[in-house]
Amino acid sequence: MSTSQRLTTAAVLIPIVFYLLSTPLSPLLLALLAFVNLKEMFTLDPFKIGAPQAVVAAAVGATLPYIFTTAPPSTSAPFSFILPLLSTYLFLLLRSSTPHLTATLCDLQVLHGYYSMNIIMQDLGMTTGVFLCLNCWGVDTAGLIVGKLLNKSTINKTLSSKPPFNLLKRISPNKTPLGFIACLFAGPLCTLICRCIPYASPYSSSPVSQSELLTAIGLSICCVIGDLIQSWQKRKANVKDTGTVIKGHGGVWDRMDSMILAASFLVLVPK
Repeated sequence: MSTSQRLTTAAVLIPIVFYLLSTPLSPLLLALLAFVNLKEMFTLDPFKIGAPQAVVAAAVGATLPYIFTTAPPSTSAPFSFILPLLSTYLFLLLRSSTPHLTATLCDLQVLHGYYSMNIIMQDLGMTTGVFLCLNCWGVDTAGLIVGKLLNKSTINKTLSSKPPFNLLKRISPNKTPLGFIACLFAGPLCTLICRCIPYASPYSSSPVSQSELLTAIGLSICCVIGDLIQSWQKRKANVKDTGTVIKGHGGVWDRMDSMILAASFLVLVPK
């Protein structure tokens, strides 16, 4: 699919999804997205489980974020940070000796991400949901464009061999240091742009503060970590896309990977 076709698909789907998220159907929509997301993940498990079992496991898992909706975000959201960091640590330290444990931790983090999205839509409101989406998409786009344009630059090659950027190549060879740096700057920039768009920022009625910019940087870091985890699992499974539900967009998980951790982060920080 060409870039123009991909953009057309996004232009059609995004308004529809935003409309559905603003209705009482939002929990059902998020449960459906979680189901497809989890099915893609289980199917990509390095040791592969059968398709019927993947469907059953995903169906059960998709209900979990909504069973525990009474749990206070302040006590539950921190787990979504422990899970991906622990899974990444296990991969880097122990490699293939813990594939099932690592995959399970990633799966649990995905579930918690959708639970956090449900909290955002139900309790924090559509404005915060739009803010989350625009920031995550902006960070992803900045990293992609800068990474491709400056991939062969001298600075990029120099940084690639130095910590902590050398970890990027170990987790996902296509990620670049300059792309990562662009993501960090994109978060605050997108946050400021959202202030200029009606109903796109929970901060628009207050002056720009240091905490707002720190929140934007935190969202950027969460987006990058979520994307790295997904890229690693795809490489372990030796596939380019996680699914074909959204034509030209690489599957539901490909579209949601950066939001999963960022949503839990946004639930925690004060508005």
